[in-house]
Formats: sequence, C-alpha cells, structure tokens
Amino acid sequence: MSDEASKRTRNRRKAIDELLSTEKTYVDLMSLLVQRFLEPLKSKANILSADDYNTLFPADIRVILGLNLTFYKDLNRIINIVQSKSKSAEIGRIVKEFCPHFVSFAFSLYALCCVFSLPLCTL
Repeated sequence: MSDEASKRTRNRRKAIDELLSTEKTYVDLMSLLVQRFLEPLKSKANILSADDYNTLFPADIRVILGLNLTFYKDLNRIINIVQSKSKSAEIGRIVKEFCPHFVSFAFSLYALCCVFSLPLCTL
C-alpha cells in the first residue's frame, strides 16, 4: 500500500471513529437529559408550568433520541462486523438513509441547545 493510500485509510478510520464517538456521546447525553430532567420535571407539575415545560423540551425529543439511538446502533454494527472493503459504502448508505430525518429535526436540536446554552448556538 502506498503512503498516500495508507494516509487515506488512516484518515478514513479517524473519521469513522469520530462519527461513532460523537453519536455515542450525543445519545448518552440525550438519554441523560430525558431521564434526569424531562421525566422528573413532567411528573412534578408544581416545578414547571405546562408552557415552560413545552418550551424547554420539544414534543418530539423522544423521537429524536430514538432516531439517533438507532443510527448509532446501525453504525456500530456496520463498523464492527462488515469487512473493510465495503465498510465505507455501508456507512455511507446508513448516513444517506438517516440524513432526511436529521434535517427535519435540526431546528428542534438547535432550539434545544440554545435553551441549555450549548456551544452549537454559537455556530
């Protein structure tokens, strides 16, 4: 394998690892948000009004979490079981399959990040 091909392979591996790591972090943090904040605040009506609750937490937050969890599991499965020659094509197929869903939830994610003052709002 040439130096250039070897470099491309290393860069591809780094990108794949970063994608998987980022998605895992996102799913873990969204799960934590749902478990530690969304559910407890919903069950304690005297803490937040319904309007405040609905402002803080988009109605489709569990759908977003489920979508990202499925995306993460599919990526993880492909990365860990598919032979290396077809791995990039399979990852591309999964990203292409999920992309339309992510676009439809992009505004909800952006709004959620702004509510919690996360760095995404500065982009």
